[in-house]
Amino acid sequence: MDLTPAQEFLINLERERYSAAWRDKPKPQPTQIIYVPAKPDAKKQRERDRIMFNAGRFAAGDRDDEATKANNQVAKLIKKG
Repeated sequence: MDLTPAQEFLINLERERYSAAWRDKPKPQPTQIIYVPAKPDAKKQRERDRIMFNAGRFAAGDRDDEATKANNQVAKLIKKG
């Protein structure tokens, strides 16, 4: 049986139309989501606020040891990124 190119094309189209290959694809596994509640650490927050306060004092003109130390710590944090 010799088919013309047009007939071959139509037969291939029908094969593709009735193919079940699109149904046999594996379903993706659901991603496991883990929620970790982020609880702010009050001690770290208090320490950071103290450093920022004293660095602000340094910026305003105070040059005592605590303000100078806080300004150096902030400079290191900014440099670190």
